[in-house]
Amino acid sequence: YGQPAIVRLANGKWAAIFGNGLNSTDTAAPPVSSDGDAAVFIVDIQDGSVIKKLKTKTGKAEDPHGLSRANGIVGIAPVDADGDFVLDGLYATDLFGNVWAFDLSGSGKGSWKSKYGTNANPEPLFRATDANGDAQPITTPPAVGRHPSGLGVMVYFGTGKYLGSTDILDYSTQTFYGIWDHGVNGFGRSRLLEQTVTQVNLNQFAGVDARVVSDNPIRWDDGVGSPDADEKRGWYLDLPESGERVHQKPFLRNDRVIFVTVTPSDDPCKSGGTSWLMEMNATDGSRLDFTPFDYNGDGTFTKDDLVKVDYDVNGDGQVDADDVLPGSGIRVDDSGVITTPAVALHPDLRKESKFSSSSTAKVIDVTEDTDLNQDRSWVELR
Repeated sequence: YGQPAIVRLANGKWAAIFGNGLNSTDTAAPPVSSDGDAAVFIVDIQDGSVIKKLKTKTGKAEDPHGLSRANGIVGIAPVDADGDFVLDGLYATDLFGNVWAFDLSGSGKGSWKSKYGTNANPEPLFRATDANGDAQPITTPPAVGRHPSGLGVMVYFGTGKYLGSTDILDYSTQTFYGIWDHGVNGFGRSRLLEQTVTQVNLNQFAGVDARVVSDNPIRWDDGVGSPDADEKRGWYLDLPESGERVHQKPFLRNDRVIFVTVTPSDDPCKSGGTSWLMEMNATDGSRLDFTPFDYNGDGTFTKDDLVKVDYDVNGDGQVDADDVLPGSGIRVDDSGVITTPAVALHPDLRKESKFSSSSTAKVIDVTEDTDLNQDRSWVELR
C-alpha cells in the first residue's frame, strides 16, 4: 500500500521513499518486524540499497487500543521548502493516528531524523483523536501546502480505515484536519478551530445531495506568550455520517482542499456504500464564499446552485427562501463509492470538471467553478 516518492536527496543521491505499510509482524511475509514500529524507508534508486530507515519507535507496545497490533505508515508526502528541487523534509501518517515530520535537510544521513523529540524518543507533530480521546487511524498520505502567513506549512489529512471486512462495521467518528507545522508539536484538538456540517439537503436538487459547512473564522497562534483559547494551530471537521471516513489522498487546488469521503455499506446491493466530494477553504476549513458546484446541472453558477438552509442567515429574523448558502459537498445519487477525481480545466478557464470512477461502474462528472475569472489574450506576431 502507498505510492513511493522519487526524490533527490541533500547528499546528491536519487532515492525512492515509502512507508513500511501493513502487517509488518506477519511471519508469513518476511522480513519480519518484531516491534511492529511504523517506519519510512529511503532506498538508493540506483542499486536498491537502504540509505536510511527512519523509525518512529511507535509499534506494538504503543498500540493506543492496547491490542499489540503492528503499526504502519501507508503514505508519505515529500517537501521541497525552498524550491531548489532537493528534498528538505517529509511528512508521514500512521495507523495509530500519528502525523510525523522528518527533517532531511542535512547533507549527511546521520542528521536525518524526526523533527520533534530525539533519535531515542521521536515525537509526532500531531496525534489525531476524536472528541472522546480515542485514536483515529490514518491510511492516506497527507497533502502539504504553505501556511497563509508564509511561515511553516499546513498538513492536510483525513482519518479512517477501509482495508478489511471488519472496517465496514466501524461506526466511530472520523475527522478531516488541517494542521500548522511551525516549530510546535504536542497539541491536541483543543488548539484547533472546529468547523461543522451545518446543513444536509437530500432533495433540493434532482439526483444530487448537498452539504454546507460552517465558516468560523480562525485566529492563528502568534507565538507570543501563552496562547489563549482563540489562538489556533489548525482546524478540523468531524464527518457527520455514522462510519464516514477518508481513505483516499486529499489534494490542494486554487486555495481549496479537496477530498472524498466514503460511508461503507454492509448491504451487497448498495455497491459498497456512498461518497461525498468535499471542497473547502484550505486556510481554515470554512465553506467557500461562492458556489463551487453546479448542483442543478445547467452549466452555470447562479443563485439557483445555492443550498437552502433551515436557519436564518440573512438577518431578517425568519427562515425563508432567501436563506441560502454556498455548498461544500456534493453526492451524486446512485454513484456508490467514488475515487479521488482527476481534474480537467474547460477551455473558458472558468469551469472545470472533476471525473471520478465509481463502484456502480460509472464515470461521475462534477462541473465546478474555479473562481479564477481568467481571461485569455493573444497577440499576432509578424
